[in-house]
Amino acid sequence: LRVNALVVLDDGHALGVFTQTEALAARDLPRSTPIEALFDPAMVCLPSATPLYRAAGQVARLDVRRVIVCSDRDPVGLV
Repeated sequence: LRVNALVVLDDGHALGVFTQTEALAARDLPRSTPIEALFDPAMVCLPSATPLYRAAGQVARLDVRRVIVCSDRDPVGLV
């Protein structure tokens, strides 16, 4: 499927991102390790209509690494 990241949701709200990087770092941990200990919370959710310059400003201001693109509050993409 070529999926290299998953958005971690709790009750429909994005909490962070679990990528190949986190998966590789966790490969020697017990399977019982909760996802909360593994995912990267450094993200921001923005509507798909957000202009690129505003998204870049948010990323810089909040010092996050990823933007979760949302449509009607549902995640539809990851940048």
